[in-house]
Amino acid sequence: MTAGAALFAAAAFSIALLGTGATYALWNVEGSVDGATVRSGTAGLVVDGLAATTVTTLSSPALLPGTSVTTEAPVVVTNTGSVPLALKVATTADGSSPLTGHLAVTAVPTQECSTSIGASSRLGDPAVPFGGAPLGPGESRPLCVVATLDPGAPASVQGAALTVTLVVDGTQVRR
Repeated sequence: MTAGAALFAAAAFSIALLGTGATYALWNVEGSVDGATVRSGTAGLVVDGLAATTVTTLSSPALLPGTSVTTEAPVVVTNTGSVPLALKVATTADGSSPLTGHLAVTAVPTQECSTSIGASSRLGDPAVPFGGAPLGPGESRPLCVVATLDPGAPASVQGAALTVTLVVDGTQVRR
């Protein structure tokens, strides 16, 4: 570029700058916000105040075909976490008792335990939802455990014993 062209460009820039009455300088400022603590929620579930409990009132000396036995009083499931939980129940049994294929065990959300409730879930079935609405933080729900021997149970199950495990599963419900 020639000296005359450079001088012309500088003059044109100066005139444009004078015509606007402003500069091309920009102000810049920063601010900060103090950090906040973020915590994750917790999921916790207890049965009768314990992580695992034994229900001894379900024992029956004479469960006959087509009859049921239930807990005398409901066990209480409590959400000890900070998030709502959808509840599911599954049953398993130890050993290879002849009762395994002929016994249904169910957890029913109710205050009144009665053998008229009847059981519908087979041992080893996938976990089934129970209790309706999610169990909120700090909430409790009573449930009765009911075991029913099939009406057509064969004579080979007479005198058989079986230890049943009921697993209550709580899964977080998105808000």
